[in-house]
Amino acid sequence: MACIKFNEINYIYLCNDNNFKTLSLEDNVYFTLRDLFMNLEEIHLILKVNDFNAKLTNNIYYKSREHDFEYTNILNNRIFVNDLIKFMKSIRINNFYFELTSDLDNELNINNDYINYDLWIIQLNELIELLIIKLDKI
Repeated sequence: MACIKFNEINYIYLCNDNNFKTLSLEDNVYFTLRDLFMNLEEIHLILKVNDFNAKLTNNIYYKSREHDFEYTNILNNRIFVNDLIKFMKSIRINNFYFELTSDLDNELNINNDYINYDLWIIQLNELIELLIIKLDKI
């Protein structure tokens, strides 16, 4: 189960600890894209997310990272950053399907595994602003 609606509130499933996004701009982009990968409904959007992350990580999956892992320098490429901003700006609530749930089973931890959609969108918009600043510096 990815996106859920519980008590009239929409939630996005988090692939990883949301605090990972605070480590660097690259981490913010990577983990935000992972959230999108797990929650988007449309395959063409999911494939686009994969393409962005593949370029950002040089096709190294999160679980395959070694201690000396480094992101590529793709966030210094104007075209890539511009395309990423456009893509992130295009994300809308109707790109997600929120499954209605009335009771949460023992495996579902809404406090650690999910984030309120409204808060997630605020974080997405903050990331977009950081990327716009980055784009202006390139």
